Amino acid sequence: MKETTTIAIAWMSVSLAVIVAIMTTGSLKVMWAFLLPALLSTSSSKQRE
Repeated sequence: MKETTTIAIAWMSVSLAVIVAIMTTGSLKVMWAFLLPALLSTSSSKQRE
């Protein structure tokens, strides 16, 4: 599986989890979860260079 596909799957799964968490809790604090794939994306881009 390509690295870009893996990163895309990570973004989609985190997005779905955040949407469900916002609907369940009503709090926007769960948007901090978007840091996980963002950190994954930046670390993988540094490895490609």
